[in-house]
Amino acid sequence: MASTSGQSGNIVPDLNRLGDSLILTEDEDSGFVMSSGVWHVDPMVPGFLVVAGLLSVRSFHPDALQTALLTSFNPVRGMEFKMLEGDRFLSKFFHAIDQQRVLAGLPWAFNNNLFILAPVEPTDNLSFLNLDWCEFHIHIHGLPIGKMTKKVDSWIGNRLGKLKKVDMGPNGIMWGLSIRIRVAIDTTKPLRHVLKIRTILGDEQLVTFIYERLPNFCYFCGHLGHISRACELQFDDGFVDLGTTPRLALGFGPPPQQFQDVV
Repeated sequence: MASTSGQSGNIVPDLNRLGDSLILTEDEDSGFVMSSGVWHVDPMVPGFLVVAGLLSVRSFHPDALQTALLTSFNPVRGMEFKMLEGDRFLSKFFHAIDQQRVLAGLPWAFNNNLFILAPVEPTDNLSFLNLDWCEFHIHIHGLPIGKMTKKVDSWIGNRLGKLKKVDMGPNGIMWGLSIRIRVAIDTTKPLRHVLKIRTILGDEQLVTFIYERLPNFCYFCGHLGHISRACELQFDDGFVDLGTTPRLALGFGPPPQQFQDVV
């Protein structure tokens, strides 16, 4: 994630990392019993909440980002922001429709860097919310027309990440040059641009993927969040530049004009 300019970064201890190594005293480990009347979810938690972070190696100014988000999201009933520790912040919408519309519009970007959002439930702990996943529409190319089925496309989608949807054609029939699916991608891993499928009969089929509205992406390491000239991989001994042409042909070029940038 990016860091906010003018801030010292995350000073809150990572309890997930401390959990296994933290040694409690006998008094600390004994705990206290809280009645169910006290330990309950507050139904009056205000607004419809979303936690967000920017996937970038560069710092950003919180005020500039918030101004851009207000303009791009354009919530009918309005929204508010609250900075959290490090590079995260909390957005509060005042109507469910505004929240749902923004989440359905993923992926978003700020200065062409991926902007990741996750809905917040009253039972969630903001310190532990995972912002590694983001949904993309992906086009699958190279399938035989007789294999363009929901079952095959679902199988492929779950190899790319967490399948969310398969776009069905009229009457549930899918046919054409490609199939469109929506998948939640783990942004900590390199994007997959090809997949070799092996059947139990020994046949092989190579399929390729084109990502819609792809933000800043590195041709060298395959990761989101930085571009090639900022990649540390090029400084490694034995690094070989394979060139961008093959990846451009597979949809790893600059994002098209319909990319939803919040600037």
